[in-house]
Amino acid sequence: MSVPAPLKFISISIIGCFFLQALAALPALAQGNFQVKGETLYFSGKVGSDFYDFMAYEAPQLKKVRQLSLNSYGGNLDWSLAIAQKVRAYGWDTIIEEGQVCASACVFIFAAGKERKIHPSTWFGIHGARGSAGFMKQLEAECLDQSRNPGLLESTSPQCAEVLKQWHSVVVKTTREAFTLIESFGVSKSLFLHYMQFPDETDWLDALNILKKPDWVLSSSEALQYSLATGFL
Repeated sequence: MSVPAPLKFISISIIGCFFLQALAALPALAQGNFQVKGETLYFSGKVGSDFYDFMAYEAPQLKKVRQLSLNSYGGNLDWSLAIAQKVRAYGWDTIIEEGQVCASACVFIFAAGKERKIHPSTWFGIHGARGSAGFMKQLEAECLDQSRNPGLLESTSPQCAEVLKQWHSVVVKTTREAFTLIESFGVSKSLFLHYMQFPDETDWLDALNILKKPDWVLSSSEALQYSLATGFL
């Protein structure tokens, strides 16, 4: 399979306030930390290319690994899907232990486990794809009033409305593809259907949440209900 290129973040000062607002509610993401103990690979931190590279190039350390313990608030979606397919190919189980959580991109990796066990106190953070650097560039070009109100989104203009419509279609498709992958691992199709039935957020544009759906905190019991988890630890 082809390895996805990591997303490159761009700095756009005139819309930086909107981007920072979207990130303000998220915990800080540290770079990934890896540790092999016995038959368990422990991962914590941000999901990114280093996680994929570790799994691809540290084969001697991974020969005895049978399960992956996760503790992460997420990271890069493309890399998480590539990592998930490796986890599945290795036939590993996945676990979320007491005091740990799994949100955003982490969820797709956890779902790849052959057996997926969780501590009853844990929770999952579910959300769809977000806009990329390309979206940010188009947003600046078509949705910002440079002459009258620099930095102010003019979402009612025809040009801006078309940009938002096109990118909404992109993130819906990307989200559907990501959930289709974990459904092939045994996760219930109703997880995606339920999520997409949530009412749209009223402030989705301010938060640059182009999918419009709110983040969903999934309890451990709900994770079992939707077959995201296969049992408790």
